[in-house]
Amino acid sequence: MNDARLRPIGVTSLEPDPNLPASSRLSRTLPGFDTYEWPGLVAPAGTPRAIVDRIQQEIARIVAEPEIKERLVTLGSQAVASTPEEFGAHIKKESALWASVVHQLGLSSEVTQ
Repeated sequence: MNDARLRPIGVTSLEPDPNLPASSRLSRTLPGFDTYEWPGLVAPAGTPRAIVDRIQQEIARIVAEPEIKERLVTLGSQAVASTPEEFGAHIKKESALWASVVHQLGLSSEVTQ
């Protein structure tokens, strides 16, 4: 972090952030707290498995390249080349978690104008 005007107070992942080595992990105060961005690619239902597999293989190959890994780290990110099943399970888990948070806080998805 190069901007002296910003001072991170913690990271939300279970693992330390290599870009913020002096920052504490929130999970030290809130055991088990682990949240992070998780961009990914999805395809329409019914996409042939051969196409899904080919896309996954190419993405895994690309994100394994050292220069890509290094660039992502400098951006504060890390690529994980999971399988379609692993990513689907992650989406379901995260959706259930955040739906529970929304429910517990009494929030609504309705937009008022």
